[in-house]
Amino acid sequence: MYPLTLTVVAGNAEGLAAGAYRYDAERHVLALVADGDHRDRVARTTLADHDWLRHAAALLLLSGDMGTATRHFADQPPQGRRGRRYVWLSDHEKARSDTSRRLRFHHN
Repeated sequence: MYPLTLTVVAGNAEGLAAGAYRYDAERHVLALVADGDHRDRVARTTLADHDWLRHAAALLLLSGDMGTATRHFADQPPQGRRGRRYVWLSDHEKARSDTSRRLRFHHN
């Protein structure tokens, strides 16, 4: 089970057309899910006006599937909370490890 999804929102990244890409961990590729520049849309969802998001070459978005993780670990105590904890722990660990090394992806 992979409770995390990595989405790359490219704007003016060298070698990558503007668009939103989902990372496929099994094939180690980025798959286009929406073309066009979505950086402004992401910036508008933040709690503060972070103008730098609109101008970054690309944004890395890490999201967790709380529902799937909760169902997967439903029979383990504490009831209904273990899956959510795993998502948060995985999210933290993934973010820490990805920032400590350079990411290289192939896109299709």
